[in-house]
Amino acid sequence: MRHAHAIFNAAKLSADVAQLKRDLRLEKAKFRLRNKGEKVNVINSMMEEDDTIVEIEDALTAVEMKVDLIGAVAAGYEDLRNAASREMTRRLGERAAVD
Repeated sequence: MRHAHAIFNAAKLSADVAQLKRDLRLEKAKFRLRNKGEKVNVINSMMEEDDTIVEIEDALTAVEMKVDLIGAVAAGYEDLRNAASREMTRRLGERAAVD
């Protein structure tokens, strides 16, 4: 049950990342349109101070950190599963040799 829950969480977070990246691209495009008379480096500097863009970037960073954390936990569980599988195979091999 936990595995299914983890998969659901990972899928939801991946969807959240995609949505936030889309929102960020749209917001930056709108910002560029509103300030199209400015130079590119000035616009980029202004974007760093725009509250909406900063808020989306912060949310995106937080969700990406959660995705990385879930990936690390999943990799840890996979390592444990693989070790248990090797141990079971080893024990079954020993038992067959004794019989």
